[in-house]
Amino acid sequence: MGKYANLKFLCAAEVPRRPGGVVFRESRATRVVVATRASLMPSNWFLRMTGDGLYVKYRSFQNHGFPADTLSVVFIPKREIDWIRGHRHRMLQPSRDDHSEDSVGRGCLEIKLHGADTGDLADHLRAER
Repeated sequence: MGKYANLKFLCAAEVPRRPGGVVFRESRATRVVVATRASLMPSNWFLRMTGDGLYVKYRSFQNHGFPADTLSVVFIPKREIDWIRGHRHRMLQPSRDDHSEDSVGRGCLEIKLHGADTGDLADHLRAER
């Protein structure tokens, strides 16, 4: 793996909930548009940032019915992270009336690790897919 430690894989229930941590979820606007109650559940998070690193959940909130004991979170120790940057872009998608297009903003996060071998992560993502 990287210079210091391996990535660690966990079930979502094993992720610690520490005071002072930052949790990233779907936006409220997305919750209104998405036609599922799963988007309103407390388990709807995709990133938890703590003092020691990042917990990234790679299972969609829409798959909340999948077995809870499946590995679906990767922990990336802070010392493994070289840099993080966000990207925002706009894309067109068909509107609900199917006669026009809506411009939708999307965001993504790029995480650069210290020369890490992400083969295990690729395997987990393939299994989740």
